[in-house]
Amino acid sequence: MVLGALVGTFAATLVYKQQSVAVNIDNGTSDAKLNAIWDLVERKYVDRIDADSVMDKVYEAMLTTLDPHSVYLSGKRLESEKEAIRGNFDGVGILISKHLC
Repeated sequence: MVLGALVGTFAATLVYKQQSVAVNIDNGTSDAKLNAIWDLVERKYVDRIDADSVMDKVYEAMLTTLDPHSVYLSGKRLESEKEAIRGNFDGVGILISKHLC
């Protein structure tokens, strides 16, 4: 009996502390939807949010859905990519073209 009361109290506490939030954002513009979701996450999410990191993921996901060639590079990643290609080209530098005379 005591065990049943303890288990019941524990389960009730979990349900009480767990909050479910539903917001209807289907009728808004894309900007309004994003703003509503962002506002909700900032107010209700349990942990601290790194806004830059989250928005970088939003931009990556947005461009990834377009085609396999579209990609978002954050400032850090862009600098890293620039450094990777800076001065790393080897070869002879020849241009071959067909002259029409």
